[in-house]
Amino acid sequence: MEFETAVQVKRQLSSLLRIDGVRIRSDRPRVALGFAPKADSNEYQIALRATSEAELARVLAKGVGDKVQALTASEIDIRITGPKKVGLPTEPVPLEPLRIGVSVGHYQTTAGTLGFFAQRIADGAIGIVSNNHVLAGCDRGKDGDDVLHPGAYDGGVRPLNVIGTLAGNFPRLNVAAPIVDCAFARLRDGVEYDPSTIAPGITLKPYPEPIGGQRIVMKRGRTTGLTEGRITAIGLDNVDVEYPFGTVFLNQQIEIASTERPFSKPGDSGSLIVDPEGNPIGLLAVGTFDCRLSYANPISAVLSTLGVTFLT
Repeated sequence: MEFETAVQVKRQLSSLLRIDGVRIRSDRPRVALGFAPKADSNEYQIALRATSEAELARVLAKGVGDKVQALTASEIDIRITGPKKVGLPTEPVPLEPLRIGVSVGHYQTTAGTLGFFAQRIADGAIGIVSNNHVLAGCDRGKDGDDVLHPGAYDGGVRPLNVIGTLAGNFPRLNVAAPIVDCAFARLRDGVEYDPSTIAPGITLKPYPEPIGGQRIVMKRGRTTGLTEGRITAIGLDNVDVEYPFGTVFLNQQIEIASTERPFSKPGDSGSLIVDPEGNPIGLLAVGTFDCRLSYANPISAVLSTLGVTFLT
C-alpha cells in the first residue's frame, strides 16, 4: 500500500488494539505498530511487532485478528521480537581518542557510546550527544554532573577522565509516549576531539537523511565497532523497553535487523546510525536480548528535542 494509505490504516489499528501513545495503563499491550518498507518498492506493509507469541495471541483474540487482516488487506508484516532491555556491557574496551563511537557515560553509570558532537543552537555550546540512559543515568542525572571518557566500566574515573558536564534539561524517559532517549553534555574547554570520522572512508555528513524504504545502515559503537544492518520498520509506536525504573513505551522508532553479525550489543547504546555515505538517520536506543533487532530514535527528533545541530 502507498504510505498515505498505510498511515490511515495504522491509525485505525492503533484504536483497535488500544495503542494510543498517550495514556499509561497497567494492561497496555506489548505490541508495536509501524510501517514495513517493501523490498524494491516505494510501498509499505503495516508492521506489527509483539514481544512474545503469547502477547500476540492475547491482543488478537476474540476476533481482533480477523479485523486486523481485513483492515490491512493482509498487507501486514508480523514479527516476534522478544524482550527489549537496556543491558550492561560484559567486557571492558580499550581507551580510544575522543571521537564518534567511543566509550562515554555519566560518572555513576557503566558505559555507552558517544553518538555525535553537536552545537547547541541557543548559546553555541559545543558538546556530545548520546542516550539519556548513558549520559543521564535514566533520568537521575542533574545539571552539571560529570561525564566521563571512557565510561566508568571501561576505567574512567573522576577527575582524570571528565570530558564534560551534563545539560540538565534533557528529555525525560519516565513520561507518557516519549520519542527520544537522548541527552547533551557540554565539553570542557581544551578537550581534543574528532567530530567527523566514523570509520576509515566514512565521514559524518551534517544533514539528516529522510527515512523511508528498505536500506542498509551502519553504526560505530563502543562494543561491536562498525556494523551493518537493514531497516525493517519505521514509525513504530508503542515499542516496549525495560529500563531500570520500569517499562517505557517509545514512539516513532526505527527497527534495524542484524545481517551477518549483531548490529548492536549492550554498550552500543547511543551510537549514531548512518547510511553508507555517512548521512545520519537515527540514534541507537536499545536492542533485543538475542541481538537480532535494534531500535533507534529518528535523528530529526533527537536534534529538535535537544535544540542542537551536528558539528563536523
